[in-house]
Amino acid sequence: MPIGCERVYNMRCTLIDKLKNTEWDSVSTIVLFGYGRQGKRLYKVLKRDFRVLAIVENDAFKQGKKTEDNVNILSFNDAIPLMKQYKTIVTTAEYHYKQIRNQLEEIG
Repeated sequence: MPIGCERVYNMRCTLIDKLKNTEWDSVSTIVLFGYGRQGKRLYKVLKRDFRVLAIVENDAFKQGKKTEDNVNILSFNDAIPLMKQYKTIVTTAEYHYKQIRNQLEEIG
């Protein structure tokens, strides 16, 4: 089932809402990048429709831990193979955007 804007946030639409539904029809497993306040909220929504294989987090304090559902929180370097294999949804505060974009561009 595709995600609609009203299901992600009641505040505003995100880029996921602008994707064509057919691009996500066959996607069942994803990686989530970011597990701050926004990432935790989005994780609760995404896990209804997707298997969240892992969460990528730049905060060293969060790395190596697990969510309440036993999903591993990985460092960027540990998650590279997963991000290359599965669609990755990024959620971040605006001030972390450039850093994450640069990290993702470096790995292609």
